[in-house]
Amino acid sequence: GPLNDKVGVRLAARYNNIVKQYYNYAHDDDPNAEAKKGQRNVLARLTFQFDPVDNFSANLKLNYVRHSNDGTITNAVMDCGANGVADPITLFGGAVNIPAGYGCDTSGHYHYRVNGAPPLVAGGVAPPPDINGGKPYSEFNIFMGRLQWDWNINDSVTLTSVTSYMRMRARDDDWYSYGGYCVDATACPFYPAADHTSFGQGGGIAHHVLDQLTQEVRLTSHYDAPVNFMLGVFYEHRHIEFNTDQYAVNFATLLGPDPVTGYTSDWLKEHLYNNYAVSVFGSMTWDITQQLQLSGGVRWSHERKINHIVVPYMNAIGAAIGFVPSGFDSGPIEFSDSNISPEATLRYEINDNVNVYASYKTGFKSGGIDDSALPSSNLFGLTSSDPAVVQKVKDGLIYQSETAKGGEVGVKSQLFGRSLTLNLSGYYYVFDNLQVQNFDAVAIQYQTTNAGQVTTKGVDMDFNWLTPVDGLTIYGSLAYTNAKYTAPYDPNPNNGIPENLQGRKSARAPSWAGNLAFDWRKPVGNGLELGITPNVTFSSSYFTNEDSFDDIKQKSYATLDVAVSIGDIDEKWKLSFIGRNLTDKMVITTTGPRPFLIGPSNPAYATYGAGDDQVLNLTRGRQLFLEGSVKF
Repeated sequence: GPLNDKVGVRLAARYNNIVKQYYNYAHDDDPNAEAKKGQRNVLARLTFQFDPVDNFSANLKLNYVRHSNDGTITNAVMDCGANGVADPITLFGGAVNIPAGYGCDTSGHYHYRVNGAPPLVAGGVAPPPDINGGKPYSEFNIFMGRLQWDWNINDSVTLTSVTSYMRMRARDDDWYSYGGYCVDATACPFYPAADHTSFGQGGGIAHHVLDQLTQEVRLTSHYDAPVNFMLGVFYEHRHIEFNTDQYAVNFATLLGPDPVTGYTSDWLKEHLYNNYAVSVFGSMTWDITQQLQLSGGVRWSHERKINHIVVPYMNAIGAAIGFVPSGFDSGPIEFSDSNISPEATLRYEINDNVNVYASYKTGFKSGGIDDSALPSSNLFGLTSSDPAVVQKVKDGLIYQSETAKGGEVGVKSQLFGRSLTLNLSGYYYVFDNLQVQNFDAVAIQYQTTNAGQVTTKGVDMDFNWLTPVDGLTIYGSLAYTNAKYTAPYDPNPNNGIPENLQGRKSARAPSWAGNLAFDWRKPVGNGLELGITPNVTFSSSYFTNEDSFDDIKQKSYATLDVAVSIGDIDEKWKLSFIGRNLTDKMVITTTGPRPFLIGPSNPAYATYGAGDDQVLNLTRGRQLFLEGSVKF
């Protein structure tokens, strides 16, 4: 509401506490495991509107978000792959194999998650040691502020400034082996004391820092003339710190704490980033006739990224077997790139209710330095006195910029007395150097690479029909997509097994997807209104990863949401029952190989072949809500 005739304020806040998001059936065998996994959220936004004079206004938004949960991993189940067994957690090339401990149930209703090793002693001061007693935990706090002001210099030109700042602090502690559990001592002969022990290989305590400042200035015209323009400049500085105490090998669990420091983590690794971006852009609209309009624009962008990889601490055993020593500093690793991205759109108004258009568009996403590099022997090259050796290692850490070119044609219409809104478009885009991140489950490392080329084309349609039945609206959408790799691409160039995904569909791109819904509102007497809104969402099958021709596919599916409400006809209050995914359909969103799989050097390779367990990340199952709202 208004504070006075020049200043207005709005406050919005939200809190929720999901006590039991899913059930952890490791709890059945492990008294130290928690059965309930949940999350907690606090959000608040304060907005000020300031209008001191007729030709100037300012708007300030302040946002705060706090989120915490019982681990970064939520809805994940294990698929045991073609060999049909839960592959062991493999360490030291097969010298140690810990039973996985999980079954092969992928129904999605139960999730096996060990809770890690005993309380941890971290190798550095940030993040703090022993987060949450070694149990999975995650927390982040975000503050965002944005100030926008608009100055009407005269009746035809407006100057706009947008200043934004974001501060994020996050920390988490989780275990990414998804298993590693000894039900008795005989199951783990390498560690006789093991009895109902969760080893928690693949653990990590991570601390994230982000400070970002952006500034944009735009000059916009609104002449009563055929031609108008917009000119602008943009600047961004982003400082990022990613510090992680990792338990990738977990020397301490098997061999005892570091003999020099007493720390139980394998290493503390820090990535320190400073990213800079600047762009200049402009656009113009030309009303060629009252019905025909041409608009276009161009943006020049330049980005520079500087990264330091620092290893303040390395476990003495790790250093002895070839990892970089404590105190390692990579020195600056730099990436920079520039791009010019134009676009143009031609619109034609056939009549007051039908508009057709054709557009050409381009896009740019800058490359960067991969922050998943392990502090293994391959980083030693960064300390070499030979510039060629140093550059070769840096090139292996850099991924290139991604660009897109293409266009679309379409029609937007309102028909039958504007009771039917119908929109239809067709598009064709080519993405060069598509940035893709895959996980090497034997080396225990993510790798960001550039796919040669992905071409995507398709048709989108949506409609909204105000039917002759009083209070009944029917709406929906339908999309056809054909997205494929159209140039040679090896998703795992360093594993020694050549593969080419050219011709394969890209991940998470179903050929068909859409929804169909209706909304019916009907007065039922005594000043009340009944509302019913069912919605069916459907999708055809799609690949869930970008790893091989044999990646897991999510089968075609449909889900049903329904909302039923009763309330005051003037919307002063309303009580609603909401059901989401009422059929309890568990849908796979992404997949990836489980860390610490059997590799060719493992003696078990001759028996089982390569480990093929997969982590399946799922959507939530059935959710039921009772919601009450009051307006005053």
